[in-house]
Amino acid sequence: MNRFLTLFICLFLAVSSSAQLLWRISGRDLEKPSYLFGTYHLASLSVLDSIEGVMPAIRSVDKVYGEVVASDMLDSDTLVSVAQRLILPGDTELADLLAPQEFSIVEAFLNENLGLSLADINMAKMFPVALTNQITVFAAAKGIPGYNPSNPLDAGIQVLAKQLGKDVGGLESVSFQMDLMVSQPLKRQAEQLVCTVESFDSLVVQSKRLTDAYYSQDLLLIEALMIGDGVDSACDYTQEEKDAIINERNKAWLRKMPGIMESGSTLFAVGAGHLAGSDGLIALLVDAGYDVEPVEKLTNERMQ
Repeated sequence: MNRFLTLFICLFLAVSSSAQLLWRISGRDLEKPSYLFGTYHLASLSVLDSIEGVMPAIRSVDKVYGEVVASDMLDSDTLVSVAQRLILPGDTELADLLAPQEFSIVEAFLNENLGLSLADINMAKMFPVALTNQITVFAAAKGIPGYNPSNPLDAGIQVLAKQLGKDVGGLESVSFQMDLMVSQPLKRQAEQLVCTVESFDSLVVQSKRLTDAYYSQDLLLIEALMIGDGVDSACDYTQEEKDAIINERNKAWLRKMPGIMESGSTLFAVGAGHLAGSDGLIALLVDAGYDVEPVEKLTNERMQ
């Protein structure tokens, strides 16, 4: 597609996609339309009741694809592999990655808020990013009333799809996601862990803002909040990190999506932060020659 035309379309989508979560994909000789749905890990499955068009879309397709196959996360071999992957290499411990004062701050926070002790060798040997993720979930629990980490939206959609007799697949593997998570340099992981602890109150507020943005279907705000707060803090993604976590994965998914759609209509349910922007899936699909149209807006009623 002509790059100037693509730029124009992307600018149009940047406006229209700011309040949409569900998109219809057609064109390029697809026999039936497929769909792209932006999810949010902190949202309740009940949000589907407020998004007109999602349930009809799920019922109409042959397959539902997520970032990963959620049930793989419950496989015993996978759980063992994940646990092993999160152990720091060799003799390295968290204390080796932090200054003494930083270690004390992190240790006190984990003990007081999560009941975790870095005197426990399992904690002392854990990758910093794994601890950061636990703190992030804790922040969500504090900032979002009724948050239930055992019932994430992504997994719930796949369970629902199976109940409806749909095939379920993943755009990438659990092992890939684990490798991506621990691929950051250890020094950078430690820096982000300290920043997360020191900025915890702000993280609680940001979790609520992200949730509100999701229920408002404001993809552009979701993208901005995910990237960082704009003050160049250690908690913000660098451009290199954004490329690895979002942009490069979008491109990899786009290489798989045509074949998946050609073999049967599909609803792709992936993080909403992957949809918007010039490197988002909406723009990439348009650039690849597909027609991508918003389906319906979320109702004003917020699901609790």
